[in-house]
Amino acid sequence: AVELLIDYQIDADAAADAASHLAALLVGDPSQSEAESTTAAHGAAALAALLSRKQACRLAFIDQPDLLAALLARLDCRYDDSSSSGEEAKRLSATALCHISQSERGCLAIWRSAPALLLSAITDPQSLSHSLTCLRRLLASVPEARRSARPGLPLLAGLLGLADVRLLASAADCLQLLAF
Repeated sequence: AVELLIDYQIDADAAADAASHLAALLVGDPSQSEAESTTAAHGAAALAALLSRKQACRLAFIDQPDLLAALLARLDCRYDDSSSSGEEAKRLSATALCHISQSERGCLAIWRSAPALLLSAITDPQSLSHSLTCLRRLLASVPEARRSARPGLPLLAGLLGLADVRLLASAADCLQLLAF
């Protein structure tokens, strides 16, 4: 049991140390070319998604607002990178945020992200699935998130025509949470 506790603390410390570096890579370096910046962002998003699977890392990421902001920025339309690496970075960022939102503390840390999640690329069903799951958790846990998500109602209503049953159910859940 002591060994597991030590491993847990090591994971949390490593994630906290890596968070600032991951945030810098996700945002990109102006001195790099766009291709290099996209590749670095893809690698950082992949590592954030992988680390966020572990509870210790998720809890460490919750206390890193720069990392959360960088993950959200990847979902935002400011990064209109339609390359496969850019789309994958967007999907992996949504995955990391979905993992972080599993706890109520995680939802509280990213509740301001609801509009950005709604604006994420809807061309990639995996990214949309993670974004809707995270949004549903936010709406259920944080009452203030409902107000910030209301401008996205037309987008959510537009998703009701999707053929994918899982996405349709998630969109309907979000609409139901916004209705009450």
